[in-house]
Amino acid sequence: MNFPSTYIQRNFQHFYHFKKDEKENLDQYLYLHPNSIVVIGLTETHQIFKSKLENFTISFPILKSEKQNFKQKNKKKKNEKLFVTPETIICEIKLSNEKTIPIFSLVYGTLCERNENLIKNPNLLIEDPYEKGFIGIILLRKEKHLDSKQNFQLEKGTNFFTEKEFEEYKLNIK
Repeated sequence: MNFPSTYIQRNFQHFYHFKKDEKENLDQYLYLHPNSIVVIGLTETHQIFKSKLENFTISFPILKSEKQNFKQKNKKKKNEKLFVTPETIICEIKLSNEKTIPIFSLVYGTLCERNENLIKNPNLLIEDPYEKGFIGIILLRKEKHLDSKQNFQLEKGTNFFTEKEFEEYKLNIK
């Protein structure tokens, strides 16, 4: 897929999360802006693209316990924040066969925005995954991911790759 030169393409570092050994491709992208904002979405190698599904829904679950925890910590409604870890499910894709595909946040940070447009129009996820079909925006926790020189560091053992490595991966799975 050839990308037009957009703001995201010019100003964000591109990282890709994929698991080479897994049967199901739960591949995601992570775009990092210099101000520690991260945009998360699905790559065209994700299983939802391969299945060419037409009938699916998208939801953004907030567990009641999470909601209660962050309401108690912050008395004012405008200060409510949802802190996420790499294991936090920020989105679920529900297929017509009742199977649910979780989408994880991939990083430590504060969830700033979930793309609510996906609830009304889930096909944005497939039609424009790298711009209008993004899943969410997270403010990165600097102490977890940035070194002393402000270079982006991922936790050891995570499967994040550069754009070049991702292109090689795409060639190998076809």
